Amino acid sequence: MAKTVKLKYDFDTSRSCEIKHMGKWYRVTSRQFRSYDGERRISIPVSFDKNDYESYEGPIYLFATNNLVESKNTNKIIYTSEGDPRDKNKVNRRPY
Repeated sequence: MAKTVKLKYDFDTSRSCEIKHMGKWYRVTSRQFRSYDGERRISIPVSFDKNDYESYEGPIYLFATNNLVESKNTNKIIYTSEGDPRDKNKVNRRPY
């Protein structure tokens, strides 16, 4: 039986987390955000219909773990050697 670990979040998870991939900004989950090896930013609400953004330079973790990794600017989510855990379920298989 696998052990479940409470993931560390070094940022406010209630904010909108975005990553820059292939020149565009995409909104992602907090779990994907903490494991992305590239440019990251977090939104800061200014008014009802306007956001500002703050660049995030925090640590990078292996996906779904608390293991730190060094940045190599790969612009990818960093997974363990087992790969993306979502790919084990045929329902979740997607072309990447």
